Amino acid sequence: MVNTELVIDVRETEIAIALIENKQLVELNKEKKQSAVCGWRHLSR
Repeated sequence: MVNTELVIDVRETEIAIALIENKQLVELNKEKKQSAVCGWRHLSR
């Protein structure tokens, strides 16, 4: 059985999104935050 977690860390200057499976980092995305950010992020499998 695969244990999957999605961690989203929103800070003043950046947004980090991590995908963790069985306590191991699978994917990490970081984006610089703009002054006026508006949008949706959709993840599916």
